[in-house]
Amino acid sequence: MHTQYAMNIIDLCPVGALTSKDFRFRQRVWFMNTAKSICHGCAKGCNIHLDHNQQKYQSDTIFRFRPRINHNINGHFICDDGRLSYKIQNEDRLEEFYHLNRLVKQENALSYLLHALHDEKPLLLISPSLSTEELVVIMALAQRFGLQMNAFSETYKDESFGDSWLRSNNTAANLNAIKKLGINDSKEEFIRDLDKTTTIINFNHKGFFNAPEIKNKTQIHFLTNLFKDCKQYSILLPMASFSEQEGTIINEDGILQKFEAGLCNDRKTLLELLHIINATAKTANEVWKENLEEKFSLKYEDIPNEGVQI
Repeated sequence: MHTQYAMNIIDLCPVGALTSKDFRFRQRVWFMNTAKSICHGCAKGCNIHLDHNQQKYQSDTIFRFRPRINHNINGHFICDDGRLSYKIQNEDRLEEFYHLNRLVKQENALSYLLHALHDEKPLLLISPSLSTEELVVIMALAQRFGLQMNAFSETYKDESFGDSWLRSNNTAANLNAIKKLGINDSKEEFIRDLDKTTTIINFNHKGFFNAPEIKNKTQIHFLTNLFKDCKQYSILLPMASFSEQEGTIINEDGILQKFEAGLCNDRKTLLELLHIINATAKTANEVWKENLEEKFSLKYEDIPNEGVQI
């Protein structure tokens, strides 16, 4: 019988005889560093250990995700898709800045972005899997330049994915924060606002790229990973993924959780990139203190490892 939780036998084996062929012989466990992270594969927010190592002359690389015990969310387990989703973090990382398929310096790419913000009144498309702190900073950017923003969550629904245990049909990791912050996520509003602009700025949203509605739009993308043919778009700006930075998410059950930075890479976080333009706070802790501490009556450093119901 097929199950989406078969790989948990690796953790249950009392003598270590049952191992994953995906990890076996790839790395010595005593060489790896571990961060307390959260699976971003769906809205359940399962707790994970992110095991990584930077080998000589190579980039820091994730070698596995392991379940991290949280009795309020995932107990001792994670699903197989979540366990293997570390591969996506390693593959096709966007490392350079591009303008019209040409490599450019960071300052040039940000200059193009600033021009678009000032003169083109773009629509901001936001991934509902971004951290709560990233969402807050984008909201501040929208307010400063008088822009519309939308999280368009419909493309993150997968009715074939969920079950009654640890898998949710909502594959957006932080849609609950989108709702609590009052960010619009409807398709109808997105299409309406898109008709009013010639430019769209995408913050790591994974859907809608091949839709006819945006084919003739100027497209600026903040991305963690490249996708097929994406260099054809106007401007590409690399940003750190959740595996490279700290932050918070609110799972579908309303549990606020904090995750640690794992990978050590040179890619700047979205907070750092937008700080250059908008002079907002550039660390998750600073953003929380300035914008969210009062809202949730909780200090960033006081968020417990197991999360807190809000």
